[in-house]
Amino acid sequence: MFLNQVKYERDILIRVDLHDSKSIATPMIISHHLTIDGHLFHSPTTYQSLVGILQYLTITRLDITHAVNLVSQFMYSPREQHFQAVKIILRYVKGISILASTSVHHAISTSQPFQMLIGLVVQQPVDQH
Repeated sequence: MFLNQVKYERDILIRVDLHDSKSIATPMIISHHLTIDGHLFHSPTTYQSLVGILQYLTITRLDITHAVNLVSQFMYSPREQHFQAVKIILRYVKGISILASTSVHHAISTSQPFQMLIGLVVQQPVDQH
C-alpha cells in the first residue's frame, strides 16, 4: 500500500503562499526555543487551521511530529514567532514533497518496486536471482 499526500501538501503551500519559497532541510530550528513572548499573531484562526492541517499530515509524515507538537502547544494564543515556526515546517514539507514526488515518478516510470518510509519513498532492491 502506498500513501501519498503530495497533492495535499502542494495545496497547503499554495494556500499560505509558500509554493515559490525555498525549501529547507529540517522541520525546525533547534536553537530557536518557542516562548509566549512577543506580538500576538494577527489571525489565530489561520494559525489554528494550519496547525490542524500539519497534525493531519503527521499520520504519514512522522518526521514532522515533534515540530508540529511544539507549535500545537500555542494554539490558543499564537505569537508571530509561532507562525514563523509553522512556516518553517511547511517549507520543510515542501522540500520532502519534491523529493517524494520525484522518487515516485522515477520508480513508477522504471517499474521498480518502492515503499513509503516516514514520508519518503525508498526504492527496494530487485532480486537478481
